[in-house]
Amino acid sequence: MEYSIEKMWKWGKPLPLLALPSGLPKMTPTNAPEGFMGSALNAKGVGTANAETVNDRAKLLMHRLIARRIRSRPDLIESAKIRIAQKRQAGPLFDYIPEWESLLSQDAETLCRSITSRGEAMVRLRLSSPLVDVVDFRDPQLRRRIWRKAKQGLR
Repeated sequence: MEYSIEKMWKWGKPLPLLALPSGLPKMTPTNAPEGFMGSALNAKGVGTANAETVNDRAKLLMHRLIARRIRSRPDLIESAKIRIAQKRQAGPLFDYIPEWESLLSQDAETLCRSITSRGEAMVRLRLSSPLVDVVDFRDPQLRRRIWRKAKQGLR
C-alpha cells in the first residue's frame, strides 16, 4: 500500500510511523499539506502567513495597555530601566538594549507615544520589551481578548 501524507491526512487517520519510507524531506509549515501543521495559530483560524502579523498586532495592543498604565503611574518606567540595566550586565550587549535605554530615558508621554507607534523599529523593539511586567498578562481571558482583537483587525 502506498502511503501519502496528503491522503492519510485527508482520510483523518494517523500516519503510521513505521510505514514512512526513509529519505522523506523534513516537514515544515512551508511544505506541509494545507492544514497539516496543527499549530495553535492554524487551530484558531489564522494562516501561517498571517501568524506573524497577528502576533505583531497583539504586541501593539499589549503596549497600548502598558502605555495607559504608565500614563497613570509614570514610576513604572523605573522598573523597566532596572530590567534593562540587569540585561546589560548579564551578558552580551544586544542591539535592543541601547535603544530601550534611549526610549526609557524620555518623559512618560513621549515613551507612551513611542511604544504604541506602528513603525518598523517599534515592531522589532516590542519583541524584547522590558515593559511587559507593567500589566499582568498572565490572565488567560485577557490574553484571549487581545488575541481576538488582533485577529479582527486583519479581516
